Amino acid sequence: MSAAIDFDEKREFDRIPLMMEAAVKIRGESIPCTLLNIVAFGAKVRIVAFPSNSRAREGEDIALCIPKFGEFDGIVTWVDDEFLGIRFDENHKAISALVTASA
Repeated sequence: MSAAIDFDEKREFDRIPLMMEAAVKIRGESIPCTLLNIVAFGAKVRIVAFPSNSRAREGEDIALCIPKFGEFDGIVTWVDDEFLGIRFDENHKAISALVTASA
């Protein structure tokens, strides 16, 4: 039996795929992004162009701003080129359901 566990097997909730315009706030600067998926506890976004000196770093505070739904504080959990993962500070199960229903 392998000691490595497939990451997808560890997920308790399915991520809901989206293609929704949003923004992230990093160090006080608002940066346009595309919300790619969301669950109650986090999201994946794509940022095409980071302004100079605004690249996100793991462990950094961030806010995801979704038009019509509000702003959700969290931290950056991973960064891969223009993609990044956000873990929300609070569980937003209701917002996750509303966002996916309207997409």
